[in-house]
Amino acid sequence: MKNFHIHDMPDSSVLALSDLREKVNLSPGYQRPGGVWSPKKKQLFIDSLLNGYDIPRLYFHHLTGKWAEAEHEYSIIDGRQRLEAIWDFIDGKFALSDDFKFFDNDEYNAAGMTFSEIQEKYPRLLIKLHARSLSVAVVTADDIDFIEDMFSRLNEAVPLNAAEKRNAFGGPLPKIFKELASHKFFETKVPFSATRYRYYDVAAKLLVQESAKDIVDTKRSRLDDFVKSNKNKSADSFADLINRTVKILDKMSNIFSDKDILLKSTGMVVVYFVLFSRYPNLDVSRPKLLAFEEARRANREAFEKEELGVNFSWIEYDELAQSANDGAAIKERVEILSNYLIV
Repeated sequence: MKNFHIHDMPDSSVLALSDLREKVNLSPGYQRPGGVWSPKKKQLFIDSLLNGYDIPRLYFHHLTGKWAEAEHEYSIIDGRQRLEAIWDFIDGKFALSDDFKFFDNDEYNAAGMTFSEIQEKYPRLLIKLHARSLSVAVVTADDIDFIEDMFSRLNEAVPLNAAEKRNAFGGPLPKIFKELASHKFFETKVPFSATRYRYYDVAAKLLVQESAKDIVDTKRSRLDDFVKSNKNKSADSFADLINRTVKILDKMSNIFSDKDILLKSTGMVVVYFVLFSRYPNLDVSRPKLLAFEEARRANREAFEKEELGVNFSWIEYDELAQSANDGAAIKERVEILSNYLIV
């Protein structure tokens, strides 16, 4: 049985939570990224606070003992988006919705107003907001695994995707995924967004491929096992793997253009990465890769018209793209592409 204790925060008013802002770590390793809520969702939340609707409980980890931090007293387990909505409203980053109504007093016509505008015209409304108390549970635990497990369980109501769950497993690899996801290749070359740990997920796939002797699948079960089975290893033990992976990403960054259409899917990123990893001396350039895409496009048209001279291995390449996480499919696509580049 893990040693943990849960108690209610004695003062959990909006004002008190605002005063705690600098003492709360919003980004512990297991936490989802911030800025997820849309302005509309933030407006609805502030509306709910002002009009007395019930607000789900927030959970803080009290950072004591070996988890103590000089700059933070707490880290957020559950409720990050709600805290950010409160603080963003106070900072004037968004206004109340245009259809806001204050139920207790319809003379307060604060629709569309920012925090500072309300402060000037309806200060009593802000007094009510500051006094609103939220339910905040403070958790003290001697095992970070318990906190990470608690995060996952609390978020089952709003299901975590595979990458978000993997990030909560603990161990050195989630942090390594995060570091790789900040590489310039992800920040400037890929055209898809980083929403919901997508870059982390791709980074995990690349590390798995680089760590394996042969080309392997990148399915969820393998990625999860990769993180769990290495949970007790030190970050230093991955130094060589990280260096190899970074060198390949550096090379890819020099070949692909910004927001490159060639990298439009995570499956293609994995194929190109494996190509560079397994064929380091192959002469690869962006014009050659574009030529391959154009040749396959023309080949598909010939196939659909039932013309002669169709390259059926290229048709197979297209079909294999539907199994982007299958090891055999990745291997076959890399071989077909490398054969084209060798000629």
